[in-house]
Amino acid sequence: MSPEVQAKFIRVLCLDDAERREFELLVGLSAFDSAMIAARHAFDQFVFDQGEMLTKPKVFDFAYHAGDTLLRTSEELYDLIEDLVRRPQASCAIRMINCLGKDTAGSVLSFIEKLLATSERVSIEHLAIFQEKAYEQNINTLISLLPLLKYQCYSVYYSPRLKAIDFYEDKLIIDVNCKDEPPRYFFLSFHNQGLSRCLSTLDKSVFDFWSNNYQYFKESHGVLNLDYASFDVFSNRLLELQQSTNYYLLKPNFCYDDIPMSVYESMRAKIPAQELDAIEKTLCLENDEGGGLRTLLAGIEQRRATSYTNRRINLHSMNGLRQLAISGRLSDHLTFMPPFDKEQLRVIFTQARDRNNDGDDSYTLLITRKKILADGYILSAFENIGVMVEYNQDKYKQDIASSLFIKNQTLAAILSDYVRNHIPGSHALTREETTAFLNSLIASLE
Repeated sequence: MSPEVQAKFIRVLCLDDAERREFELLVGLSAFDSAMIAARHAFDQFVFDQGEMLTKPKVFDFAYHAGDTLLRTSEELYDLIEDLVRRPQASCAIRMINCLGKDTAGSVLSFIEKLLATSERVSIEHLAIFQEKAYEQNINTLISLLPLLKYQCYSVYYSPRLKAIDFYEDKLIIDVNCKDEPPRYFFLSFHNQGLSRCLSTLDKSVFDFWSNNYQYFKESHGVLNLDYASFDVFSNRLLELQQSTNYYLLKPNFCYDDIPMSVYESMRAKIPAQELDAIEKTLCLENDEGGGLRTLLAGIEQRRATSYTNRRINLHSMNGLRQLAISGRLSDHLTFMPPFDKEQLRVIFTQARDRNNDGDDSYTLLITRKKILADGYILSAFENIGVMVEYNQDKYKQDIASSLFIKNQTLAAILSDYVRNHIPGSHALTREETTAFLNSLIASLE
């Protein structure tokens, strides 16, 4: 049921706030099959449980074939490979097949992420299954891969349907090249029951055999459509996406285009001329097209206008909005931008409250009691198109993407459903509670 039709039912039935909440819950439960409901609960763990103590990855026992057959743990093998990669001018190419089961993913992906952080001369190809209707599996796959997707040397190839590749599942083919030494090859096969297997060899014919088999399966996989282009506040691409479809935002507090333009004008009027000139220079350097403050504000205004024409649902947390009221800073506040003062914050919270209570406005504000996305991710779903991921700017590292867009309708459907159908009845404050909470923040700014 579309949000517009749902709103009409609520008005016709004259539902009070408690009845509306129950109605939204029932609509959400009936919206998709059990697989989608399972995906909602899987995504709950990512949204609400970040920052909690993670379980230590499983340690696999390996039969290590390197001349003699020895017993080694996965940690010992990872350390051996990492030591080789750390050598001067060493390079490493990894071909990964699946490795997305609960135990295998925890072990392999943490090793891969550590390697990527160790050296810039590592490249990775990953073959994975990504079925159209396997919602829970797909969301768990996305969650597992998010830490790696920001590396532009990491490529995902996926198959939309299962294939008879049981023999070829959960494998790593690793090719390490060190200066003035012959290449060294590792073939790791993971088994949850019994010993896993690792072959280490200098024999290129063995490598060619496995590499050619890998290439055969790769040809049946499509490339996951990733766009690492800038999605910052200057981005025309972000504006185009928001203009074309309904938009769902998951972030601890507001986005730049949630801020009324009068607040930006007020902020600019209070900045001394010398500081304003420095900001202009900073913006011209950060924007490839050379636009300054006017370009920035014009883009934000255009993006803000889309929330009046297309459906816009924002998911924030009580904690995130409280922090904004206390600090005057958004969770991704630009470094050159001064904090909002109390008067500006009152305008921001007041307009959000009023828009959320306007039955004719296409904007909806959902606020959760629990913290969300504690690891600094920002997620956006563009209905029927794809998903945008922004990474924690505090952990930003050169040559690693700060944001990416995944063009995939299945992922867009999962995240859109999660915000639209699951959050209102399961985690969000009621409309009355939302209004009371925003009023309390406004009162705290007096």
